[in-house]
Amino acid sequence: MTTLENAIDIQNLTKNFGAKEAVKGINLAVPKGSFFGFLGPNGAGKTTTIRMITGLLAPTRGDAVLAGHSIVSSALAAKQNIGVVPDDLALFDRDVYEMTWQDGYYKTTDLHALPKGLSLYDFTRGDASNNGQEEIVAFSRDDHITVYDQTGEVSWKSSEAYGGSRYFFEVPELDDARKTTYYYLPQRIHVTDIDGDGLNEIIALKNHDTAGALSRIRAFKEGHIDCLSYDELGVQLKWQTRKISGYISDYVIGDLDNDGRNEIVFSVIQKKKSLLNKGKSYIVSCMPGN
Repeated sequence: MTTLENAIDIQNLTKNFGAKEAVKGINLAVPKGSFFGFLGPNGAGKTTTIRMITGLLAPTRGDAVLAGHSIVSSALAAKQNIGVVPDDLALFDRDVYEMTWQDGYYKTTDLHALPKGLSLYDFTRGDASNNGQEEIVAFSRDDHITVYDQTGEVSWKSSEAYGGSRYFFEVPELDDARKTTYYYLPQRIHVTDIDGDGLNEIIALKNHDTAGALSRIRAFKEGHIDCLSYDELGVQLKWQTRKISGYISDYVIGDLDNDGRNEIVFSVIQKKKSLLNKGKSYIVSCMPGN
């Protein structure tokens, strides 16, 4: 059957993530007017293949032709002939571009396809395992730390919640626009060698929610920041800051006083401004381990 008679024609489609070959030279034809199911065990490369076919992830080798248009040489034309219905509501594009500073301008370089459920707000990249391989570390919707391998598969998820944010979007539900869901923007998360010991750690804050699991509005009375070492078995607490009274709204890591050592600086809202009360907030700086 010729390419013109096929809705999809996949030719030697391959995707490598570092040394790992996630999709190995797929050849497949889907005739026009047919229904086609794509089945396989976890880790077989189904999601990676679908992302390449739909133009969300660039293949390492090979091509896929959709309605006569190549996803490699005519990606826009190919996308104009397909529709994608995700199994979750994506408020933001799950794929982000890496940008570099060149000749006085930021220029777009690589496109990074993110695992399902993640967006620009959710994640960081780094060698959290200290094995030379870059991983994605992110907060899940329920604020659990989740580590993804280079294929986008979950390699570990924490049993306890971290993060904790007050800021949210109110979004209409898919099946009933009269109902809304609160989408809370996740807190910042870092993978960095914060204490200069030559090993990367996961840095995550933890605000303590007092509103209860059934409440749609979050309330926090105190918080702290954890430094966690990670391997394939999970995380281990290396140190944490003392508990801070109030809501930690954000934090940064850097050598702010140019002494060659990193500090943690975080903003704290102790009391929200209202008609009856003045708001109270402050900035805290501390050394790692303190």
